[in-house]
Amino acid sequence: MLLTPGALIDYFQDCSTLHAHDCGVGVPYLKTLGQAWVTISWQIQISRMPQISDPVRTKTWAYSFKSFFGNRHYTLEDPAGEEYARAIGIWVLMDMVNGKPVKVPDEMINAYGIGPQLDMEQVSRKIRLPGEGERSEEPFHVGRQLLDSNHHVNNAQYISLAADYLPEGFTIHRIRAEYRMQAKLGDMICPAIVPVENGYGVSLRSAEGSPYAVVVFG
Repeated sequence: MLLTPGALIDYFQDCSTLHAHDCGVGVPYLKTLGQAWVTISWQIQISRMPQISDPVRTKTWAYSFKSFFGNRHYTLEDPAGEEYARAIGIWVLMDMVNGKPVKVPDEMINAYGIGPQLDMEQVSRKIRLPGEGERSEEPFHVGRQLLDSNHHVNNAQYISLAADYLPEGFTIHRIRAEYRMQAKLGDMICPAIVPVENGYGVSLRSAEGSPYAVVVFG
């Protein structure tokens, strides 16, 4: 059994949390400022997925900051250093009181440091799917099992939910995800699926038709 896309995101997100803590700018530090990092997009290239129980090593580092944006690279490797996957995660620093982005302070940038930029295709973080969705699936309500510590649907859960609509046997080589709104407990999610070049796009929408998240698998 192979590692799932949602579990891959969990590895990357947990690695971010531990890295921030090691740099002295983790969750306790952010709480004193009333701030939090929020993921707004993923771009992932997958060479192969490990089998469940295979040993893996996850790495992350910041490679650029601009205004309220922080860009991170990630890799998942086997013990010999061969890559399973590499990724770009784009994060925004948010003021959790007023819900608005705030400029990343120099103190935080210096704590993280700036690492090298991986060789990855440069694509827009914004995703546009053709049409309104080739196929709409049964809507469902957000349950507690999907929530994170901020009481919103966890970023990895959106990936897992979207992957459930892929055809059986589809092999994932690339994932792009854009997060647009935060779904909360009890919100209705209406999935819509549309074929795209070499893959499928999944829009996880509100009852009013506005996407919470858009995910493309290739």
